[in-house]
Amino acid sequence: TNATNWSEVCGTAFYKVTWNSDKGSAVGSGENGTIYQGDIELSVCPPFEIFPENLYCEDISSQKSIIHAKAVHTEKIEEIWGVSVKAQSIDVFTLDRAASDNLSMRRKSLKGYATVIEKYSLPDKKHPEGSLIITAGGKLLHIGKLPYINAEKKQRGYPFIKQSCIAMADNFFGTSIIERCIPVQRAYNAVKNRKHEFLNRIAAGVLAVEDGSTDTDTLEEEGLSPGKVITYRQGSAPPQLLSSGNVPNDFTYEEDRLLNEFKLISGVSDVMRSSTMPTSLTSGIALSLLIEQDDTRLSATAEHIKNAVKTIGKHIIRLYKQFVKAPRLIMAAGENNRIEQYYFDKKSIGSDDVVFSTENEISESPAQKKSMILDMIKNGLLTDAEGRISQRMKARIADLMGFSDFENGQDLINLNIKRAAKENLLLAAGEIAPLEIDDHSLHADEHIKYMLSGEYEEIKSENKQQNFLRHIRLHKLLAEQQKTEKEVTQIE
Repeated sequence: TNATNWSEVCGTAFYKVTWNSDKGSAVGSGENGTIYQGDIELSVCPPFEIFPENLYCEDISSQKSIIHAKAVHTEKIEEIWGVSVKAQSIDVFTLDRAASDNLSMRRKSLKGYATVIEKYSLPDKKHPEGSLIITAGGKLLHIGKLPYINAEKKQRGYPFIKQSCIAMADNFFGTSIIERCIPVQRAYNAVKNRKHEFLNRIAAGVLAVEDGSTDTDTLEEEGLSPGKVITYRQGSAPPQLLSSGNVPNDFTYEEDRLLNEFKLISGVSDVMRSSTMPTSLTSGIALSLLIEQDDTRLSATAEHIKNAVKTIGKHIIRLYKQFVKAPRLIMAAGENNRIEQYYFDKKSIGSDDVVFSTENEISESPAQKKSMILDMIKNGLLTDAEGRISQRMKARIADLMGFSDFENGQDLINLNIKRAAKENLLLAAGEIAPLEIDDHSLHADEHIKYMLSGEYEEIKSENKQQNFLRHIRLHKLLAEQQKTEKEVTQIE
């Protein structure tokens, strides 16, 4: 959220993915204190801290060098690098939430801090593993190679990931909606100011006084308060208010035009901003199309966020591949939203590719997904050769439509699916027997699905592979017996 706030206000934000040896679970103690496993540390860097070598290069991995300048407390500098640095007063920019609940940029001064400058340089002929130079307060803190193997093809690279609001061609930093709205905002403010001047003139009025007929200084100081008695010279014209006219319609027209321009630039209509529907629209389809247009305008920014999250995932996997030596326990949400535990080490990580298992709801809303599934059912795309929808497919459809826990009738199906998934793990270790209460047809389908996946191919033992085949044969045999018993019962 913090990075998205920076990118929306400034146009660009940066993530920094590093390895912190003081994080994770404690594994022992040594001379310097407790020893930890180490873990990933993800931080957000405002665009004011990043200085690329080439401002006209869009890709961060194509920059020859990048400087990260940040304010760090002098005690923290001495704790990390063991070097004493003179403290300074440093001005930094932060995001502040004003009384109107809108984000604004605020400048504040930090005392007792020093500017730490980290210069990252990509590998070249002179430095095959790149270089990292860190200085603060005119003192050298560190010099060496790039610390992380986090680039493509097992190369060392930058620990930074860029997230833009709106990408600009041939420009490292992106632009934001706010930056595009600033000229329109200035024009809108000018129109508002002129309009208020007219309204003030109409409300206060312009008083015409004959020269020498009254004391004008008193009128200027006290004005025309209600019930005021004005004394003027006999034979002269009394003071009177001049007609100021009405506010020109051009001001109202220009004000409305600028508001519409705000909507076009920001991509946010009245539907999303204030949840108000146009009175002229009464069709549900028209309203749905209007909402989809708002979502489409946000898809460009959402795509940049998705790409940044995907790159962060790749960096995390590569750092685990580099630093994790002893086996670690990790919990993850597997299929059917069940929590699963895994042990892994650096040898277990064979790929650093990252993909999204779910679609973005901005590009495909839940209502669109439900409508698509219903159309597929009507067209017979989810039925088997006999034209029926299997129990496994019914449970899958209910899950996709968000009704997996709505009907209790699906509980047995989901429990059988989870039971079959556990059996897959047990069969990889040894042979087990089916239970009488199992839904044997459903179990057989789940086991066959597992055998056709990549996890089954990792089982090298031929005897363990045969466990699956024997187990599936037993399920099919018991399924036929259940079917025969059911037919006999119906005949009787």
